[in-house]
Amino acid sequence: MEWKVIKNLLEKYYKGSTSTEEENILKEALRQDDLPGEFLPDREVILGLEAQQQVEPPEGFEARLEKTLHKAAGSRPVIRLPGRRMIYTAASAAAVMVVLVSGYFLLRTSGMFGPTPADTFEDPQLAWEETKSTLMLVSEMLNKGTAPLENLTEWHEHTRELRYVNTLNTGMEPLSAMNTLNEVQETLKPIGKFEKVRKILQQ
Repeated sequence: MEWKVIKNLLEKYYKGSTSTEEENILKEALRQDDLPGEFLPDREVILGLEAQQQVEPPEGFEARLEKTLHKAAGSRPVIRLPGRRMIYTAASAAAVMVVLVSGYFLLRTSGMFGPTPADTFEDPQLAWEETKSTLMLVSEMLNKGTAPLENLTEWHEHTRELRYVNTLNTGMEPLSAMNTLNEVQETLKPIGKFEKVRKILQQ
């Protein structure tokens, strides 16, 4: 076989435009003992790649790769939308309200609470003063009861600053992809023989 034909086949091979038949012809020509020195690096690369195609991945490689990929897919946060649970809660609350309201009206109409009291004040001014004093008493009691809650307002102001901690977590989320990438690289290490072929190609 003419070496010029081999040179043309090599050019086509490196461009990726050879057919399977042409590749077989090229490989047979490169296996010859009387191969000129200029084709020796090409023989190492092409026949080396052919040998690499026959290498099987180590046992358990696929299982480790699947485990790593499933772990990466499962690490994403699950967003739960308020669905059925919220509907059941709302339906339960509505049912309780219906029972309470119907029970109240049932007992009221049955006369169990007794007759409705009549207006006890004949002087409207006196009724107004009595209502005002009662409302003032209720207001004082409410103010006394809510006084300890003023500390909660101060506590709330201090804890508002902590909301920025959540933004730190959001900033760290993209780095979890780096951890997954490292795991995939660890899983792919046994196939390092391709690195040798790449170095030969770069020479």
